[in-house]
Order: sequence, then C-alpha cells, then structure tokens
Amino acid sequence: MATVMRTGPAGRVLSLQPLALAEILVLGRKHGAVDLAVGSPSFPSVDPGFIESACAALRDGHNQYDDPAGNKDLRAVAATAHGAEPDAEITVTAGATEGLNVVLQSLVQPGDEVVVLEPFFEAYALAIRLAGACPRFVRLHAPDWRWDPAELAAAFGPRTRAVIINSPHNPTGRVFSAAELSDVARLCVAWDSVIISDEVYTEFVADAGAAALPAAADPAAVTVVLRSLSKSHALSGWRIGWVYAPPELTRIFRMVHETLLVGCAAPLQVAAADLLRKVPGWSDAERSALIRKRLRLHEAVVAAGLSCPVPQGCAYLFARLPPNAPAASELVRRLASECHLLAAPGTLFFADQAAGERYLRLAYNKSDDVLDRAIALLATHVSPVLR
Repeated sequence: MATVMRTGPAGRVLSLQPLALAEILVLGRKHGAVDLAVGSPSFPSVDPGFIESACAALRDGHNQYDDPAGNKDLRAVAATAHGAEPDAEITVTAGATEGLNVVLQSLVQPGDEVVVLEPFFEAYALAIRLAGACPRFVRLHAPDWRWDPAELAAAFGPRTRAVIINSPHNPTGRVFSAAELSDVARLCVAWDSVIISDEVYTEFVADAGAAALPAAADPAAVTVVLRSLSKSHALSGWRIGWVYAPPELTRIFRMVHETLLVGCAAPLQVAAADLLRKVPGWSDAERSALIRKRLRLHEAVVAAGLSCPVPQGCAYLFARLPPNAPAASELVRRLASECHLLAAPGTLFFADQAAGERYLRLAYNKSDDVLDRAIALLATHVSPVLR
C-alpha cells in the first residue's frame, strides 16, 4: 500500500499573515522616517540603574533555567498589582503577546468564537485563528468609539468562549466605563465566557483613579488579565509580562506556557523584579508628562488637517483623514518617502480593511526630541499632502 506524504502546513495557519506593522517599520527605516507608527516607547525613559540590574544578574550567575512559572520574586511583586496569590495565580510570560497566545491555546477549541472590539490590535485576530477559533467582531462607532449594546449582545452565543477587552483601547484611546464593563461581564456570565483583559496600557490614563478594570466589574465573571513591562516601563525588548488568572486556569496556562517556551529569560526576570519593587507604577509627573505629549501631538495633527477626539488614554491618536486626502494605505507610503514621517494606516486595525482607509494611528509615547521632529514635519510637509 502506497504511503501518502502530507507535507503542507496545518489548516489553522493558512490564514496567518506577517504582522503588517513589521512591514511598516521596514518602510520607515528605508526612508529614515520619524517613527510614530509603532508604540515602541521612548517614554518613559529607562533608568540606567535598571539596565545595570540586568547586567548584574548576568554577572551573578542567573543564566540557567528559572521556575517555568516565573521567577519567584517577580511573581510576588507582580501579584501585588492584583491582590493575587503569586504561587497559584501569576504566570510570567514573554510579554502580553505570549500571554494572549497561552490563554487562547488553553481556552478555545475549533469552532469556538472570541468576541473582539473593532478596531483592534492586529495580533488578536491572528492569535485567535492560530488557536483554531473564529473572531467575532463588534464595531466601535466613531467619533466617540462606543459599541452599540444591541450589537454587542448579538455577538454572544453558545459558541462564544471569550471576549478580549483592551482598556485603555488600542488604537482609539477609549477608556471603557465601569457601566460598559459591567455589561460585558453580564454577557460573559450569561454565556459562560471568559473576559480576557489586555491591560498593557493600564498606566496610560489621565486619571489613574478613574480607570475601571474588568476584574472589578462582576465577581461572577471569570477574568484573565494580561500585563507587560513593554509599554509602561519602556522595556519592549525584554519581553517580560504576566498572566493573572484563577488557580484552576493558571495550572493549565502554565503547562501550555512550558510547552511553548519552557520559561522566560532568567536574568531579565531578576532585574524586572527589582524594577517593579522600586517602580510599581507611574508617578504623577510621568502621567502629567504623557498628557502634555498627547495634547501637543493632538494640536499638531488637527492643525495639519486631520481630526480626532483627544483620547482618554493609551498611547495613540486615531485620526481621521480629511475628505480629499489619499487613502491611508497609499498615504503612509507617501508620508514615509516624501515627508520622512511614519504612521500606521487604519487598515491594520479592521477586519474589513476598507473601513480603516480614512484613519491613521500616530504614537505619542515618544521622547520630546522625536515629537519635536514629528510636529515640525506635520506642519511643513504633511499638511500640504493632506490638503
């Protein structure tokens, strides 16, 4: 009997595509453009002492495997952000992106659905499909980027396994209210679904005391939290984050995490624990500085001819193009080559790319020098292109 060789890829990977933001970065580097496209932060600044902590951890011999669940000290300090039990409820992951994939690989089965608010961070849909599930998109409606309660309710059903909530929201900057999060929690309880709360930008709010988080919305709802040092501490290259979840889910998440990665970089975990002990969150001065950056870029973007509300949080302006401007997918290439300014096209954040052709996303978690150069380009080069 002849043997039939099956050498093609698994069906679940056929719909995957390279991250489009990576292509945008290559475009910007080609033209030496000022980068406002990607949220790789140059704010807040990294204290050189924390870099020395990482070097010291290497020199002190933390160069072998650590506990796959995460360095004990790092789990302990991360747990304080949630009032969690570090040995049973915290898993250190390679940033929130690995955390998201661990959670989805653990929770969903082929045919399941995951509710996603649109526009969305592009990795969400890719991770959902890689896990074998289908994203179910619920549109946030401009200009204030709110969902229609009837549309949200209609997205839930017997196949709904989870909903991803990202607040402050990338790319629109919305901070969802306690009432909105309670509506989501109520639907999750009714349909036995899990809330996946992406809290990468939790520090990026004007008023830290006013931000509501899904875990507080309804104690009956099962909530899994993703956190990361990438944006809040400007350490995206360290790839350090964590998942906070109930013990029964944490046990499963840890097995999947071990299968995928074994564990995160040991010396960087040691340094991250030291960092979080000293800088658990943002100071009022850092938050005020970010607000000033947000307002400066917003003023320049509006003066150049785009429109957008001042975001409540996150690290981006999601700006609408004027009627006569080129479509976003064409415009970003012209801006990079002709104006030496890099922005992300709105097409990256919608399942129906046509819905994003009138938007650009611009990051403001940048140093003052980067913003100074970007604002000058907006005034002298970008404005004529838009008009």
